[in-house]
Amino acid sequence: MPRFLLLLLFFLLLFTAGCASTGGVPLRYVVSGNLASCDGDVVVLKFADKRASTVLGRDDSGAAIMPASDVAEWVSWAVFEELSAAGCNAKYRAVTAVPGKGALVTGEVLDVRLWPSGTASYAARVTARIVVQKGAEVHAEKYVSEVESAVVPGISPRENVLAEALKGIAEQAVPMVASRCCGVR
Repeated sequence: MPRFLLLLLFFLLLFTAGCASTGGVPLRYVVSGNLASCDGDVVVLKFADKRASTVLGRDDSGAAIMPASDVAEWVSWAVFEELSAAGCNAKYRAVTAVPGKGALVTGEVLDVRLWPSGTASYAARVTARIVVQKGAEVHAEKYVSEVESAVVPGISPRENVLAEALKGIAEQAVPMVASRCCGVR
């Protein structure tokens, strides 16, 4: 009998550990896939995190809202995924990249915020500066996207509001990047 109880306790601990929250908001992104059309080589270098604060915001109780993963990688990876979906021969680099015959895309995450905007809604803002370098030509633009949406735990969590704000950045930036670096098909 004690062996059975130990086994039951072990599985109970595994179950509760699997269900426990990390304390951070998961950073997710779903590729649109129809933002641009391009043909060419491009390297996306992980963006720099230039945010003034690592906290995304505060919830209704005043507790800090923290990201569950790297914010700069979240933004730069979304740009990479959208360029790949557009048909670019895209490669992602986390540390260094030497531009070859294609283009180099990098940038800075300037701000990412998430805050309650009502009793059942959250707002999010993402600000990024994206730089495209192809040969001697360099083009940089700043993009801002802000979204407000209802949040229903288990159905429409607050990470969806962040993902929608990032989608706004991608919708603005990816067509520009594709036209500057890869040649539009």
